Amino acid sequence: MPHNQNTIAKLTDPALPASRRQGALREFAHHFGWRPSDALEEYPGIESFANGHLVVEHGLDNTAVISFLKTTHPFVSLNHDERVRLLSISYNNLVDWHVFPDRDGITTVLNRVEPMVPKRSSVHETPDIWRAHSFEHITADHPAPNLKNLDQSLIETISIWKRSLAADLGPEVETKHISALFNALLFVRAFEDHRRFERPNRARLLYDKCTQMSGGTPTVRTAIDACLKSLGVSPFPKDFLDLTLLAPFDALDHDTVSELFRDFYDNRFAPYQYDFSLMSKHALSRIYEKYVAMLHEAQTEQLTLFPELPREVSDMSMGAIYTPQYIARFFGRFLRDNCTPRVFRSLRVADPACGSGIFLRTVLEMQCDPFQFEGLTKQSIDDAFSRVFAIDWDQNACHATQLSLALLHLVLTGAFPADLHVVNAEAVQYFQSHPELQQSFDAVIANPPYIKWDHMNHDLRSRVGRFMKGFASGKPDMFLAHLRLGLEMVGPHGFLLYVLPHSFLLAKNASPLREEITKRFWIRCIVDLSEIPVFGKVGSYVILLVLQRRGDDASSPPPAVVVRCREFVGHALYDAIEGRSVSNDFYQVYEADQRRFSGQQWTILSPEDSQLHDKILAQEPLKEFLDVREGFVSGADDVFIIDRRRMPRGEKDIYVPFLGDREMVRFHVPQETSQVVFYPYVENELVGEEILKKRFPGTWDYLCQHKAHLSQRASVIRGDFPWWRPERPRPPTSLLRPKIVSPHLIVMPRFSLDQVGRYAVSRCPLMYPRQGGNDVELLRFFVAILNSPISLWQIVQMSHKYSRGYAMLEPKTLKNMRVPGPANVSVRRMKRI
Repeated sequence: MPHNQNTIAKLTDPALPASRRQGALREFAHHFGWRPSDALEEYPGIESFANGHLVVEHGLDNTAVISFLKTTHPFVSLNHDERVRLLSISYNNLVDWHVFPDRDGITTVLNRVEPMVPKRSSVHETPDIWRAHSFEHITADHPAPNLKNLDQSLIETISIWKRSLAADLGPEVETKHISALFNALLFVRAFEDHRRFERPNRARLLYDKCTQMSGGTPTVRTAIDACLKSLGVSPFPKDFLDLTLLAPFDALDHDTVSELFRDFYDNRFAPYQYDFSLMSKHALSRIYEKYVAMLHEAQTEQLTLFPELPREVSDMSMGAIYTPQYIARFFGRFLRDNCTPRVFRSLRVADPACGSGIFLRTVLEMQCDPFQFEGLTKQSIDDAFSRVFAIDWDQNACHATQLSLALLHLVLTGAFPADLHVVNAEAVQYFQSHPELQQSFDAVIANPPYIKWDHMNHDLRSRVGRFMKGFASGKPDMFLAHLRLGLEMVGPHGFLLYVLPHSFLLAKNASPLREEITKRFWIRCIVDLSEIPVFGKVGSYVILLVLQRRGDDASSPPPAVVVRCREFVGHALYDAIEGRSVSNDFYQVYEADQRRFSGQQWTILSPEDSQLHDKILAQEPLKEFLDVREGFVSGADDVFIIDRRRMPRGEKDIYVPFLGDREMVRFHVPQETSQVVFYPYVENELVGEEILKKRFPGTWDYLCQHKAHLSQRASVIRGDFPWWRPERPRPPTSLLRPKIVSPHLIVMPRFSLDQVGRYAVSRCPLMYPRQGGNDVELLRFFVAILNSPISLWQIVQMSHKYSRGYAMLEPKTLKNMRVPGPANVSVRRMKRI
C-alpha cells in the first residue's frame, strides 16, 4: 500500500516537474497493470490543476482517460467549466470513462451523462482500487448515457449538412463537392486545434474569419483560405485537398456559412467543444469509417411542396463495408508482438482496399508511439509514413485516407508529410501493371470488397477471371482476387492479415486458393467471428485470417492460434495476442496443428471437437446410402405456387401439394398444406402445350395472364424451354416418391419423412434410397439419424452461416455428412429407432 500511494502522490504533487511527468506516467501504468495507448502530459486550459493524462485500452479498445489532478485542485473543488474542459479530453478521444486517481481512492465519471454524476470509490473499501482489473467492477453500475458519443455527434452533424446543402443547392452539387467540403473543414479544424497546443487560445478562427471578413459576402472558400493563411499554411496543400471543388458553395448566404462553421466548433449533441487535435490521434479513424458513405437522392413519384432531403447509404453491393477499430488494433498488435521492435518500426505495409485508411493509420500510430518507443525523431516518423502504400478504387476513400494520415503526421511532427503513397485505382489492374510490387511488402492488411461475381461489370469480371485462373473454380468473388493479390505482394516471412467472409473456409470456389495457402504460408491465426455482428445489420459473417509466408529455411511449423468468439471480442483477441489458452461461455482460444488445414475445407474446431470430428470421420458419408437432390426450381414461385383454393375446378391432375420450408417439422410431414404447385406431369409424362390448352384451359388462361413475367426468365430467353413451363420441375421418379425433406435454412434439424411421396418441395434438399426402390424402413432410420444432435453438430461445422444463427443446408453438404451404416446397427437398436 505505501508504494502504491507513493506512486499516486508523485503524480498528484503540485510541484512535479514537467521533465519527470512522462516517467511518472509510465511508472503508474506499469505498476498498476494499465495498457496505455497514448500519454498527454499537458492540455491547454487545465495545466494549472492537472499533471498529465493517459489514454488506456481494455480489450483492444480505448476505454478510459486517466487524469492526475494536483492535490490543490481535487475534482470535487472544480467548477462546472473546468470539469467539462477535463472531460472533453476523454470525449474527443472517443472513450466514455474518465478516471481521477488520488491518494484516498478514485473518482470516475461517465462523460455521456448529463447532468454529470461523479462516483467516488475509496481505497479503504477496495485496496487495489487503482489497478486495471478493478475498472470493470467500478464502472459496472452506471447511469444510462443520454448524450451522443463523439463519432455519432460529428457524423450526424455532417449528415444533416450533407442533405441540407444538397437540397439547397440542387444537382450542381455532386458527391465530390460534398466530400471536398467536409475534408477541408476537418483539415482546417485539425490544423487550428493542433496550433492551439503551441499557442493556447480560445479563438474560433474559421468562424471568426467568416464573421469579420469585409469586402463582400464571405464564401466557404475565402474563409478557409484566410484561415489557413493566418495559420501559416500557404499555398494550400493541393495534394490533400482541392479548393476549386468548393466553388458550388459560393452560392451559400452568409448566415448559412456561419452556421456551418459554428457546427464544427460547438457540438450539437453534447456540452463539449470539438477538439480535432485529439480526434486526429485516435478517434478520427472511426469517424472516417462512417464518413465515407455516398450520397444518393431519394426517388419518389409523389409531388411534394418541398423536395425530400437526400439520404445517405453505403454502397454495399460494391464492397463498401468498413472495419471496426478493434480489428485494426488486433492486426496492429499482432504485427508488433510478432516482430522485434526494430523490425516492426521498419515494416513496409500495404492495404490494397484502404477505405478510410484505418489499418495503415493504426499501424503508424503504433510505430510512432513515443510512449512505447524511445528515441523517435521526425526523420524516423517520416520514414515510417513513406513505407505505407494504399490503393482504393473509390476516390472519396482515397481522399479520406490521405487526410487521415496527413493529420496524424501533423499531430506527431507538427508538419504535413512530404508525400503519401495513396493510389486511386482498381487494385488487381494496378498490381498487374506494376510487377515491381510482387513480394515487396512486409505486411499486407485488408478488409477486401465483398463483391459477388454476378455484381461485377463485364470488364472487372474478365480481369478477375483471368487473374484467378488456376486459383479458384467456378465464379470467384472479388475478395478471393484481393486475397490472391495479398499473397503475391507479401515477401518472405511477411504477414498477411485479412478480414474475410466465413464462406472462405468452406466454399468450393475457394478450394484452390486454400490449397495454395497451405503450400506457401503458415496459418498463424484464425478468428471465427461469425456469431458477432461485426458490420452491424449487414449480412456478412466474417473471420480474421493471419498468414505468414514461409521462408527458404526448413524451420518447424508454428502452431495456429484459433479463436471462436460469441461475446467479448476485444478480450478474446487480447488473450490471443498474449498467447493465453482460454475456454469459457463467451470465447475459446487454443492452438491447432497446421495439418488441421490440409483438407478440402477448413474447419475451426476446439481440441475436444477435434476428437469428436476424428471419430465421426470413421463413419461413412450419407451419399453411400441416399441420393441427395434438390427440389424443383420454377424460376417464378410467385406464379407457379398458388393457394389451393385458387386451383381451377376439375384440373387438380396438373397440380401437386406443395410443402414449404416453414411448414416442415421434425420427423413427419403435415396431413395437408395450404398451397399447390403447377406440375406439368400427368401419369408420369411431361405434357406439351396442346395437351395443356385442351385438358387444362383454366390453368392455361392463368399462365397466359403472367406470360410477360414468365417470358423474362433468362432460361426462357435462351430458348431452354417454353415460356409457360417451370425451369426445372424434376420428374415424378425423383420428386414424388418416399423421401426425406428438410428446410433450406435451419437453426435446429427439421428433417421429415414424406412416406408416400405426396409433396413437392422447392430448392430445399430431398433424399431417397440410393439403390432404387422405396425402402421406407431405411428412410425412417435416417430421418432419426439426421434429426440427432450429432448431425446438427456436423451441419453447423460444414455449412455457410446466415443471419440469426441459421445454417444453409445444401446437397453437397449433406452428401458428405458422416452417418452410421444400418448394417452396423443391432436389430434391437434398429427396432427402437
